[in-house]
Amino acid sequence: MSTKKIKTTQSVHAGANARLIGAFMLGAIGLVVMVFLVFGGGEFFKAKSKYVIYFRGSVDGLNTGAPVKIRGVQIGSVTDIHPMMNEKGDFLVEVIIQTVGGTIREARSEGLLESKANGIDDLIARGLRAQLQSQSVVVAQKMIVVDYYPEAPLIFARINKQFPEIPSIPTKSEELEQSLQNVAKEIGQVPFA
Repeated sequence: MSTKKIKTTQSVHAGANARLIGAFMLGAIGLVVMVFLVFGGGEFFKAKSKYVIYFRGSVDGLNTGAPVKIRGVQIGSVTDIHPMMNEKGDFLVEVIIQTVGGTIREARSEGLLESKANGIDDLIARGLRAQLQSQSVVVAQKMIVVDYYPEAPLIFARINKQFPEIPSIPTKSEELEQSLQNVAKEIGQVPFA
């Protein structure tokens, strides 16, 4: 009789251990899912779009993971950076960015409405351009700022057919350097004699 009691007690303990292990595994899986949702910011479920930008100047200080901002608000990040040469022999730097969200909030007279952003072509026609800027005056890290510059010329590289292209404009230091070169040319043409 004592052997039957021992076997019954062992089977009860084995069943309890299996339930305890199963509960532990379910808890661990639930914890992993929660960590992904909390630290991932819920971005797993948001629409993501990729765009390509070609910079003609130096992109020193720009790294993958660098922020892409519109008026100070981060909308995405840099995913790839590739130096290349076009058919004219000019060096370009191809930068792939990924934006998260896919919607913008439009302010209209009847209030705020959630709507899909106008097509990228419409935004570019209105002056949407990308510019490389410093993240901080202390460190030399760069970021990409996307904003409206309607006076900037519209120059496409049209190399990458996989992603829509956002035209770039020179950095502020490149613009200053170009202005100084233009002034030097004009001074050089003045007849001092």
